[in-house]
Amino acid sequence: MGEIGLSFNQIQKLHSLIHSAVTENYGIEAMAKILGKKEQVLRNELCGTNDNHKLGMITVVNMILLCDDKSFIQYLCELCGGCFTAYPPPEACQEDYKDLLMLIFDELGRASKSFLDAATGDPKSDIKTESIAVLITAIDTAIRRLNRLKYAVIEAIKRLRGG
Repeated sequence: MGEIGLSFNQIQKLHSLIHSAVTENYGIEAMAKILGKKEQVLRNELCGTNDNHKLGMITVVNMILLCDDKSFIQYLCELCGGCFTAYPPPEACQEDYKDLLMLIFDELGRASKSFLDAATGDPKSDIKTESIAVLITAIDTAIRRLNRLKYAVIEAIKRLRGG
């Protein structure tokens, strides 16, 4: 079992990402006012090396939402072995659900067949790099489209419930 906790470099990177988001979007003074904090307290929290001032989870979430900066979340997801996928805005989800589903499965089916043909061909030959790349690209595209579809369905349910 590996060690528990973040390394110093990982902690510094997280602090650096949120610090950059704040300074590029608002500035520390303006963000401190919005959050109801003293400017120097927020500076100390964002610094990351001051043991007397720790950056709290609620503060971080509020800053992420205010700055609309996904870099902190993306890095946090990487640390957890995953990846972050933002939902597209509702206006990007206007495709017909049936057509979108058919497109996703058609593209995945073609790419999977190409890959399987290469993989089950001559046992002495290697799987062609091109067929792997085609399949990976098709999977990535399908994931993006499925996320759009998921978001569109969520929005449709909200509308049906009057939300």
